[in-house]
Amino acid sequence: MTSFREQIQHVADGEPVDASATSRPTQQLEQNTRYLRDLLELSLLGQVIVAHELALDPTLLPGQVVYWNPDNARCEAAIASTVFDTTVETLVGTPQSEVLGVLWTKSGTTTGDIVLSGWLKLDITNALNGQPLAAGRYFLSGQTPGMLVRSRASLSVPVLQATGDGYVLISPQWRQWAEDHEHFRIPLYCNPAGDASPPAHGNPHTITSPDPSVPGWLPAHHAVFAGKAPPNAAFGYNMAAHPELNRLWPPFPADAATLIWDKGLDTTGGTEVPLGHNGLAICDKNGIWWLSNCYDDVPWPPDFYFHDGHTSESISASISEIECPRALEMHLTVYFNRALYDAARTMVTSLRAAPNSIIRVYGCDNLPASTGDLIVDADLALAINETNQPGHLVLKTITDNKFQQGPVIEGIIRGSDNLQISSTNPQVISGQIVHQGILTMGIAADPIDRELPPVLTRLQDTKERYEGGIAYIGFPQNYQSTILRVYQVPPDGIADGTKVEVRITLLGTVTGALPDLTVSYRRIPRGSLTPQALPASDTTLTLASLPSLSVGSQYVEGKTNQFAIAAGDTLQLVITRLSGDGYAGELGIIRAAAVLIAPAG
Repeated sequence: MTSFREQIQHVADGEPVDASATSRPTQQLEQNTRYLRDLLELSLLGQVIVAHELALDPTLLPGQVVYWNPDNARCEAAIASTVFDTTVETLVGTPQSEVLGVLWTKSGTTTGDIVLSGWLKLDITNALNGQPLAAGRYFLSGQTPGMLVRSRASLSVPVLQATGDGYVLISPQWRQWAEDHEHFRIPLYCNPAGDASPPAHGNPHTITSPDPSVPGWLPAHHAVFAGKAPPNAAFGYNMAAHPELNRLWPPFPADAATLIWDKGLDTTGGTEVPLGHNGLAICDKNGIWWLSNCYDDVPWPPDFYFHDGHTSESISASISEIECPRALEMHLTVYFNRALYDAARTMVTSLRAAPNSIIRVYGCDNLPASTGDLIVDADLALAINETNQPGHLVLKTITDNKFQQGPVIEGIIRGSDNLQISSTNPQVISGQIVHQGILTMGIAADPIDRELPPVLTRLQDTKERYEGGIAYIGFPQNYQSTILRVYQVPPDGIADGTKVEVRITLLGTVTGALPDLTVSYRRIPRGSLTPQALPASDTTLTLASLPSLSVGSQYVEGKTNQFAIAAGDTLQLVITRLSGDGYAGELGIIRAAAVLIAPAG
């Protein structure tokens, strides 16, 4: 349709007189006359509704799809898109997807006529984005503004129907997309995809040489499934070799499918296959999975096999006439629905809690439910796991709706035998006892002898010697010499029944029998706020008999009898050599020790 000219350009003074100048006004009048004729014809025939001289985005081309942008007060390129409506909390179509019509002609850079609806001859090449024109239905593109596409996307905005010879029926649909859904019934291939020999009766079925180029069933662990098979699946349907089904899968919801299996054993037809992990098959977003490989329990006849991987034996011959009895063959058909756009994306079809979740979904009758009026809450008791979980980070507080975690002591390991620990929840981790819960700790009695260090030493008539690199305290001949040592027993960690044994290492400077020494002790118990009297006298100890020395400068160790002490005691030890004891040489003390002896058992 030609455009209408508002002004006629007449011949002006001084303009050269030629055919183009003198015929210009009549040509423009002829153009307006044709415009009015076309407009009148269309109005009389009632074939098209046109909005004339609307403001346009200057980049628009004839044949492209437009919507009205009120912010810019002009028509602009439409595109199928969505936005989240916070008022109703759902996805809705954007204003750009509300098609006004198709640009027919442009009367100027920024004005033109828009076909709102109707039947007319219109070139839509500019809206095909390089695709060839074909007869059929066209929808608004969801990728390129102003464009048309043949395929029906999930956001479906029908715009026009093309005849393929230049005529189109423009009929943009203003409708509720949430009502759109489709039903499908697709027969499946009842054969293994690859070489499979019939097993002996009662033996499981196997596919010896899987071929992913063949439609049918493959082993569930085949690489074509990329590890998406359920763990208990035996076979998976080869979707890639079944384009019709592959294009439409998965259903919505993903498990909203039904399998009808006619094993071809009688004339009653098929039965519904039980679905789910406890059934015979699973339908999920990744495909269709068969859970059994048992004899005569697989989706192909027991005596079916491929020959050279290409042809198959049929269990009945194909005939072109009615036969009695009727030939029976196995059939497996999948029935499913696919909701389009909002029905699939803005509407809850079912609601259920994930496995092992603390979320509970139930109906108004307080019974578990997945559809209808639902109530959702959290059973926090399900969030408690009684298993001891290792780790030192725990949840401590909730701030701004977020859990705050921090470290705690996970457990205590005894690092020394002198430490005694018991707990309410001991654990063995990596071969070590880790104490948890309520702990009781103390100093344990030594499992072996422990020597008390002296805190005070007093010498009387003795000599400090250093002979041959050895230091000792000398008791001279014919003198009464004494050494006094004070020891402090620890205030705790001393088990009941602990005793002390005095061990003396003696050095003799000449040959002969070593003399007897006088050894005594005085025990001063730990004090308190109540005044107590000091012990009045020492207690004599018996030093075991000492041997004779065959040569000078030999040493031996002598031990006394044991005596009882208690934690916190102060122990005073006195060792004396008497004058005239008959030994002709000097007697030296290299070591004089008070050793704690742990109680037996």
